[in-house]
Amino acid sequence: MINSIVKTKYSYHDALITEIAWTEAGDLMMTAQLILQWNDGCERSTLRFSSVCNISNVKAAINAIEPLPALHGIAEIVGIVRTRPKEYCVETGHGGPLEICCDSVLEL
Repeated sequence: MINSIVKTKYSYHDALITEIAWTEAGDLMMTAQLILQWNDGCERSTLRFSSVCNISNVKAAINAIEPLPALHGIAEIVGIVRTRPKEYCVETGHGGPLEICCDSVLEL
């Protein structure tokens, strides 16, 4: 196992997932509202998980998360970890982990 924190430009700890979308190519687009003071004033960022191979599992995990209506979001991000080559885990505060098998993670 690798279990390494995914290095990104922005800090996603305590960020709020506000939107989830899928492309026709099977990419997961996850938009997050960032914590301003930890991200030089940047409010939002999108992560693209490219060519997801376990789409049905990821969709089921997302659907199982109880949304956070008071915060206008889906889930809070605790951290993003690479667990194995081409396997990532988005730890959420209350919804459990989103285990994603994909080619890469890109920050847009």
